[in-house]
Parts: sequence; C-alpha cells; structure tokens
Amino acid sequence: MISAFVGWTVLLFAAAGGAIAYFYVAPPLKFGYLGKGYSEVAIFLAFGVLPVVGTYYVLTEQLDVQAFMMSVPIGILTTLILFNHHFLHWQADKASGKKTLVVVLGEKGALRFSKVLASLGFFSIIVGIVVGVFPWYTVLAILPAIPLFKVYPSFNETNANESYVKLMGASLKASVRSGLIITICLVISGLL
Repeated sequence: MISAFVGWTVLLFAAAGGAIAYFYVAPPLKFGYLGKGYSEVAIFLAFGVLPVVGTYYVLTEQLDVQAFMMSVPIGILTTLILFNHHFLHWQADKASGKKTLVVVLGEKGALRFSKVLASLGFFSIIVGIVVGVFPWYTVLAILPAIPLFKVYPSFNETNANESYVKLMGASLKASVRSGLIITICLVISGLL
C-alpha cells in the first residue's frame, strides 16, 4: 500500500488510470468508439501523464510542472503507437461503426495527422531541453525519429491494411528507443 507511505493522493492517480482503462471500451463513454480524439487523449493521459507524474509524486511527494513536461514526449509517442495501430484495421472499424480518429480523418488525413503527432512528440523533447527539464544530451532521443520518418514516403493515396505493419513497427521502435534514451539521460543527469 503505497498510499500508507505517501498519502491518499496517490490513489487519485490509480483511480484516474482505472477510470480511463474502464471507460475506454465501456458505456456510457467508450472513448475508443467516439472518434473525436478522446481515445488519443485517454492514451496520452494513461500512458504518459499519469505514470510519469504519479511516479514522480510517489518518489518526491510533490506535484511539479517539470514532471508533467517530462511526461509529454512519452505520452505523445505512446499515443502515436495506438493511433498507427488503428491503420491495421481501420476499414473493419469503419464497416462496424467504430469511429476511431483514423476512420473519421480518412486514410490520407490520418497519415498526415500521424506525421504531425510524431513531429510533436520529438519536438516536445527539444522543448524539454530548452526549458531545462531534460539535460542537453537528451537530444539523442530524437535519433529514433529518423527511421520512423523514412517509412511515411512509402504510402500512396490508398494502401492495404497490411502495409501499415511497417509504420506500426517503426512507431513502436521510435517510442521505446526515445523513452529509453530519455530515461538513461535523466539517470546520468541525476548521477552527475
């Protein structure tokens, strides 16, 4: 019971995460079916803000804007993974009435949005460096963007769902690698 050591506030993080997980698919909210970006916001919060800020709170017993800023690249890049995963079944989603953002934007618009989301994720690392949240050498966390952005030109106006496996894999690798580099840089910074 972490709450016994750091107080009941930590339970708010757990409750928020549980509510997001439940209402992602459960009525009355069903974030994953609304198609207005709610599921993307839910993923950003559940896999970026809540775990990073929650962990920071458990370790320091403080809420700090720097912890939120550290969560932004992780949250955006994790959201990118989910968003790009929707390409693998967007036509089936459309046929079944599931309104993911990929369905709502259409294939071409969703590809553009995917690039914007990836760009924002890596740009947020630069912002974190500029404002002093990350050490300068965290710029290395941008390198995984290179193979990801090399995938985008391979798409045409319309593509088979299977062709998006490469984009999904590149998104996953970029997110994991950037997250690891950010973590390593923060550990090194803490040791110096």
